[in-house]
Amino acid sequence: MTFTELESEARALWDATPILQYGFADFDAFLQTRAHWVKDSTWTPAGTLDAMTAAVTQAAERAVERIRLVRDPMLAPVQMQLAERKGKRLTIWLYGRLTDEKAISGECSGSAIVQAIKDNADAQCLLFRISSSGGYIEEMSSIQQAIRDFRGRSVALVDHFAFSAASGIAITCDRLVMRRNSLLMFHRARTTATGHCEVLRNEIRTLTMLDFAYRKNVLRRIPRRHHAAVVDAIYEERYMGAEEAHALGLCDAITSSLLGSEDLIAAALPR
Repeated sequence: MTFTELESEARALWDATPILQYGFADFDAFLQTRAHWVKDSTWTPAGTLDAMTAAVTQAAERAVERIRLVRDPMLAPVQMQLAERKGKRLTIWLYGRLTDEKAISGECSGSAIVQAIKDNADAQCLLFRISSSGGYIEEMSSIQQAIRDFRGRSVALVDHFAFSAASGIAITCDRLVMRRNSLLMFHRARTTATGHCEVLRNEIRTLTMLDFAYRKNVLRRIPRRHHAAVVDAIYEERYMGAEEAHALGLCDAITSSLLGSEDLIAAALPR
């Protein structure tokens, strides 16, 4: 099953289950309400609505299961496809933590992403769908280089959140689009080190160089008048909404279209 198929099924189940629509403006708002539906693992339709019939309860539980998978990448099964080719468009699903090893559930292999881009060098558009808390900076660097080497247009679409290394990948693309209520977060490079003074000095030098490269990559795409504000956001590790990111020039456009819809993809693709 692909993420596109998963999202389509989640939307169809939402449309067919009116009880899930209670209290939410639309499917998009339901997906973004993480505190109620992802973090509360004790919630069940039957426990909340005792009057529900067995058929409605079964349909609601099935819909919630699919919607949780769409919204929380840590729950996604490992057999989910990382890359999808559709015509001249290659979609990379950066859904989960970026790792340098063989991906397990809720993780994405950086080397697999780089290989997918190389294997589809004839594509005209590279579309990243991102919902990731970040991961290994070395993997981020190799993906950034693969994006720069890609001959077509590259687009990042932040579905839910792009933090740390994931935000570094997002801003490397030619165009960055954020969904309503999605978040960006940048921070300084960090590590854990033990050893004698010379080892620690080397770590400091490495972190300093990484900090400089990361900050330069962020600032290159925004007007100079916003540099100070963005540097402050990096140092503060501030979570930045779509409106703020757009005002600072980090985000090119904001879309409120639903997950998986062609309208959303069309909003992300270059004109």
